[in-house]
Amino acid sequence: MEVDAALTAAGHTGDPVDSGILFRIAAQLLFEHATWFTASADLQVLTPRDPRHEFILGDAPAVTVGSRQLTERVGVPLELAEVVVMPLGPRHVAALGSQHGYLPVDGRIVSAVNFAQAVHAVEFVFTRPGSPVFQQLLDEHRLRRSAARSAATP
Repeated sequence: MEVDAALTAAGHTGDPVDSGILFRIAAQLLFEHATWFTASADLQVLTPRDPRHEFILGDAPAVTVGSRQLTERVGVPLELAEVVVMPLGPRHVAALGSQHGYLPVDGRIVSAVNFAQAVHAVEFVFTRPGSPVFQQLLDEHRLRRSAARSAATP
């Protein structure tokens, strides 16, 4: 649906921004696009193999990822996403992608999902009280930063 055609079909003659109709059309287009993407995707539920690992939840929980490894290209446009992940709680993540089923994952995948949540968060990241996840994220960040500095040093 084209915006101009939608405005004309609705008989709209005023300012589309001030009236809110432009927002409504944009939301409808986004909904249609998301519906198209999710209709062809399979649902997978991820859970950590190791009970010491937990998922965190960011304030923008549905994160698009451009690779199945979940470690690179976080926050890509929906049409370029290989996977869309959304934590449901400390032990479960819903993932839309090319496979379906229930999948226990190792700590590397848990860390990648948590990293994606932290990077994509607008302002806050949440976990259950007493969770060790924040310290694990901080340690991983320090290791990545140290490795990047070592690689950049001639």
